[in-house]
Amino acid sequence: MIIRSLAIAAVASALAGQAHAQTPRPEVDKAFVTAVMACTANAQGNLAFNPPSDALAAAGVFQADSGSAADLMAFKDMSASNRIFVSTFSSSGQILAASDTSQGLCRVAADDVTPAQIAAIQAAVRDLAGNWAPQSNTGGATTYSGTIDNTSQLMFEVRVPAKGTGYGSAGIVLTVMNPAGPG
Repeated sequence: MIIRSLAIAAVASALAGQAHAQTPRPEVDKAFVTAVMACTANAQGNLAFNPPSDALAAAGVFQADSGSAADLMAFKDMSASNRIFVSTFSSSGQILAASDTSQGLCRVAADDVTPAQIAAIQAAVRDLAGNWAPQSNTGGATTYSGTIDNTSQLMFEVRVPAKGTGYGSAGIVLTVMNPAGPG
């Protein structure tokens, strides 16, 4: 019995040491920007989301399952047969992104975020994408648009949907579009 207790204590001590060695996860705004940068590279044809690769790992994302039904609502207008999902984690949860090569767009959604986290995400993306132009406030979603990296090749649209308006658990959704196609 004493040997078993000592073995359990040794395993617990080893696991506790591993927990301290793990890299802390970034705040949700930094994780969201990581996913936006991966989507930007994807929309330009520079980062394939499939198959899993070292390039995805270097971009800070990993190939992921599509998520729960509530998570998928933010991607409802993307072709189900052409969606490829990647994800990244933040200190407060998972950020999901999907590429739809048939439509030339890539979307990032932050699920179950607080108003303060949405404000932090908006500020971080504004630093990345410059000025936003408000477009509308219809259908339960405030919509903004602009360009990424001061180029007209890549455009984005941000939606901050109200709860119960058809976007599931998404608190903020950003879509990167490349009207010219990748490259």
